[in-house]
Amino acid sequence: MRIGISDITYSERNLKGISIICQNIPLKDSIKLRSLIRKLLESQIMTSSQAVLRRYLNISEKIGVIEKIDSFIRLTGRGQVLRVLSKKNKRIGVGERIALLRSIVYSPAALQLMILLKYIKIYEELTEIIEHYFTDESIRKIWSIRTIRKNLRTFQKHGKLTSFLFNKLGCMLGWLSDLSLVNFQNHKKVRITKAGSTVLEWYENGASIDSFYRTVCNAYQIYIKEEYTWEQRDLLADLLKENFIKFKKRDMAYIDAILIFTCIDLLVNRGVLIEETVLYKVIGKIPYAQVIMSRDGKPKLLSFNFDSQMI
Repeated sequence: MRIGISDITYSERNLKGISIICQNIPLKDSIKLRSLIRKLLESQIMTSSQAVLRRYLNISEKIGVIEKIDSFIRLTGRGQVLRVLSKKNKRIGVGERIALLRSIVYSPAALQLMILLKYIKIYEELTEIIEHYFTDESIRKIWSIRTIRKNLRTFQKHGKLTSFLFNKLGCMLGWLSDLSLVNFQNHKKVRITKAGSTVLEWYENGASIDSFYRTVCNAYQIYIKEEYTWEQRDLLADLLKENFIKFKKRDMAYIDAILIFTCIDLLVNRGVLIEETVLYKVIGKIPYAQVIMSRDGKPKLLSFNFDSQMI
């Protein structure tokens, strides 16, 4: 069984392309896939290649920011947050970067990127990184062993990257760079950043959602002015209500959109640290809040009855 995201090339190395896709989908509605593709190709803001665009769409779906419903595409809760936080320029902003990281570390792409980050931390030299990464047991579950062996033999014999190695490695290094987890010393050497070491350590220790935003603060050196806890539940209930209105459609909103946006907005704009688990606990104590579960038993939607009494 294959894991990870295998269909990637150097052309999809910019995570900004995922943000652009989200920007071109209505915040609270769906769009026909055919219309979205035509719109993006005509604007040429990210690519003029339909094949590249379709791979970007596949990546976006795999990291959980969009979902396909028959011939339509709509944003998930994560995608709504990315749409709201991303700017219409080439630079990835702080809030946008955190939203992308939040999606990626809890997606099929996480394992292949964190293993790459681990080998970058150990070796730095691209030649050694390539040889150790593509012989890692977990990576051989993403791409076929036969393909990997063939390309590694060619690389070892001629010392030049094959198309396969160039595309896979180039794309993933681009993502890690956009997340500020690595930087390039030259065309033969890549180095893990302080942010990269912090995120890698968190991931290897279990990637707990309970400590994601504290990890983000340490990784991106965000100054924390204050930390909200259960003690600020009345204030947090009001914030959740505000953000519910921002994302709701027909009195329902994706619960992860509310939780993620509230955490990132407080952190980036106010220097306030709070974790999603604390916010979810607050929601559970709001008399007029109702959480609707998905078929797999996970919280999916949030509804507020504003006529009911506040906390």
